[in-house]
Amino acid sequence: MIIRLINMGFFAKHGVSKEEQAVGNKYEADVAVGYYVESKDDIQATLDYGLIYSAVESLMMKHSFHLLETMAKLMAESIMTLSFRINYVTVRVRKRNPPIGSVCDYAEVEFTLNQPD
Repeated sequence: MIIRLINMGFFAKHGVSKEEQAVGNKYEADVAVGYYVESKDDIQATLDYGLIYSAVESLMMKHSFHLLETMAKLMAESIMTLSFRINYVTVRVRKRNPPIGSVCDYAEVEFTLNQPD
């Protein structure tokens, strides 16, 4: 089974420059979580996607990162700890209108973490 949370939006203060950290920017995150699910119609037999959102939101809003890569990796690691049922986590993080000296909709990184065999 795969749970996806797509285009979670945040306004946060991340970046390398002091200006980025002071002014803030719009960020978006996508998460895909592959996991084992039992054949029951019971919340206890699955993953609560509210917990997945909370893990992303906590890192996005309560911390300041210089790099999107670090943010995505820590999000994946945090989500992986939510359940023994998780096989893999893929996180994409986007920074809207990155300060690159030209027009650019967003900069995006993607990180996948697999459960060790």
